[in-house]
Amino acid sequence: MDKPVLVEMIHDLPFLVEEPDLVQRLLDHTHARIDHYAVGIDEADARLQSLRQMERLLRETLRTTDEEIGSAAEAVEARLDAFLRQRRNLTQVLAFLLFVRAVAYARSRSRLVPGVLLAAA
Repeated sequence: MDKPVLVEMIHDLPFLVEEPDLVQRLLDHTHARIDHYAVGIDEADARLQSLRQMERLLRETLRTTDEEIGSAAEAVEARLDAFLRQRRNLTQVLAFLLFVRAVAYARSRSRLVPGVLLAAA
């Protein structure tokens, strides 16, 4: 259950192949979610860098212990890891949806091929 969204989409593959417009909407939604997580990753990364700078200052000036400093950094690192994991999962979903969209469009347009061939002849 590492990638529940992708597993669900694979399960619904026969339906998705028949619905290219739905696949396009899912692609748009997935792109939006990737953008959302990119913002979260940038924010968490900036916070982590800020915390590391504060950590250096605290160590130099106040002789603060590792436990006091480490808990805040660990929380931000955990959040950053969660964002990165979610982005990786969404990127896999995106790749799958791009493939399904290509199949769905080819399948929906296949009925036009005989007419095109006759017109070309």
